[in-house]
Amino acid sequence: MKTTWLHSMVQGDATQYYRKRNGIMVEHMVRPANFDMRYNHFHQEYEIYLLLRGRRQMFFENRAYEAQAGNLILVDSGQIHMSHSIVGDPETEYERVILYVDRDIVEKVDKMFPELKIGAFFHKHYGIYELTPKQTANTRRLFLQIMEELDKAEPMSQTAILSELILGFIYFRRSNQQVACLNDVQEGKASGGKFDTVYQISDYISDHFQETLSLDSLAEQFYISKYYLSRSFHEVTGFGINEYINILRVKKAQSLLETTTLSVSEIASRTGFESITYLGRVFKKYQHVTPAQYRKSLTSTAEKKNTNT
Repeated sequence: MKTTWLHSMVQGDATQYYRKRNGIMVEHMVRPANFDMRYNHFHQEYEIYLLLRGRRQMFFENRAYEAQAGNLILVDSGQIHMSHSIVGDPETEYERVILYVDRDIVEKVDKMFPELKIGAFFHKHYGIYELTPKQTANTRRLFLQIMEELDKAEPMSQTAILSELILGFIYFRRSNQQVACLNDVQEGKASGGKFDTVYQISDYISDHFQETLSLDSLAEQFYISKYYLSRSFHEVTGFGINEYINILRVKKAQSLLETTTLSVSEIASRTGFESITYLGRVFKKYQHVTPAQYRKSLTSTAEKKNTNT
């Protein structure tokens, strides 16, 4: 199948391309400008996001940034993030293509080639990059090469895809000697007025999500109206207040399931959920499995890795 996403003129909400194979996935979408992410706010895959048309507001680590057409966005594995519409944006739609790479693949490549440190780079230098014309051409070529290999599914296609990823990463690192990432270039974040207020509130939620929090209590804590808080928080972050609290709680619960032997009941208590039932319901909404099923899947994955080593 000939891939033509470089010149897509499709209107409206439509999937232009989707392939997933052996821990590599490419998804190309055209969507209305007012579309907001509803799920997958954090996932185990590393994400490489190329915005082809339109503008998006990106939210990372409690700060908001604006992405323009041609920007490349890197999202770390497990990082809470949001892509959402910009209030008052006159654009009618946006177009983007995303490459997802499983964490296991990155760990494997980093083990084979220690000097690459791909995982560490994403962790430290996630964010939005303004590409030069040459970088843009190389990034598009990378996507097209990987999509072509996914379509063919020929012998050694996986090796060819990994080779393209490694070479693309090397080029990107070499052509960005002065790395402009969100961690280092804070001037890129939106600021002033409601943004600064929301940053204070989101920082507070991040520090206190295990406690009893609500729209009412936060409005009282920060001396603002519930209406203003709710509207401003959504405009800046793309999340509702309760949604953001629950996402932080689920991510913490996920970590405790991975790293401890605590019971699900104890994890519910430590993460601020009022009951094990509520934890189960919210956890399944974001992870598509119950906490018990998630823990069981970790055991199965570990056993499979041990068998293959």
